[in-house]
Amino acid sequence: MGGFARASAAVLFSGIMFSATVTLGVPPQLTNGDFDAPGAAGAEPQGWKVASGKLQLDNKIRATGEFAAKLEGGDTPALAYQDVQVEPGKAYVLSGQWRNGDRTAEFDVVSASLSWLDKVDGHERGIASTADSGAVVSNWKAFQLTPVIVPANVHAMRITLKSRFGVGAFDALSLSETDVAAAQAAVAAAAEPKTGVTPSGRVAGGGSAGLLPGVQEVAVSSLPGVSPQMAAADVPAERPAPPVHRGSVSWSSDLNAARSSGKPILLFFSDNDAELSRHIEDLLSTDAALRSALGKFTAVRLDFVSNKEMAYALKVFRAGTVLLYDAQGNCRGEITSALTASEMIAKLSGI
Repeated sequence: MGGFARASAAVLFSGIMFSATVTLGVPPQLTNGDFDAPGAAGAEPQGWKVASGKLQLDNKIRATGEFAAKLEGGDTPALAYQDVQVEPGKAYVLSGQWRNGDRTAEFDVVSASLSWLDKVDGHERGIASTADSGAVVSNWKAFQLTPVIVPANVHAMRITLKSRFGVGAFDALSLSETDVAAAQAAVAAAAEPKTGVTPSGRVAGGGSAGLLPGVQEVAVSSLPGVSPQMAAADVPAERPAPPVHRGSVSWSSDLNAARSSGKPILLFFSDNDAELSRHIEDLLSTDAALRSALGKFTAVRLDFVSNKEMAYALKVFRAGTVLLYDAQGNCRGEITSALTASEMIAKLSGI
């Protein structure tokens, strides 16, 4: 997957239903996609792993069957996932039903994504397809992600469910094999310009369009989360600010230069008003061992508010989030909570 592999050309408009998709044969082994097991309200659904927040069976608000999965993180994102085996060269599509949370903020939505893995429980090799529920409403909606075609060296896929804020819910999930030609047609349709683009560049119902703010126009593969259609709009780029030196960390805001440095990249979305952001920056600036571990990275610091379109494209919804990329542009990890210096060193050492 070219460029920063946290997103792909299939990301934009990936929440749109494509009638060209044709389901074939036996689907891959998605466990408990209807969330009816273990059959007790409040229990954690079988087959799913929780990375943050809570995932529980709910028998009061459900789309089908006896239960739905309620994903809750309070004032922070909640995330759950399941890994499934897939076959290189085959095409797959994720569909189901979701509903937004109970808050009224713009970012109170749920999202689903498919990520490539080297193996089940292995390392993520980039997001293949993703979509969010769009406008905040409290009713069930059917969704379908843009189909994906498995690369030659990929043998597993991670299904990730996320509630950005408050409470969200999922039900009747299905991961099915689909015709490769139909999948290619659906991806091509997603790349076509769509109506409903707001002045900010956000597309109604999820996704984004236009050149991302604060990033010079270069090859699409050089930008994280930028698909061809996102770079197609003729939007003037802002001139990158010079590096900002804080303590012993030399922060750059030029993501393009970082991408061509040949080094792993630490991408930090900062906001001085956010407690997590201040915590991360203080650690990076003051802990000697952490600074040493950071030495192999190009450190890029972007203002979260000014670069919100880019953040959303990368599925970053909280200031203070850190994304870690290897030298090839593959996303290898993220930091979304107030880790200790030793915990951060362990994260950096794994890249």
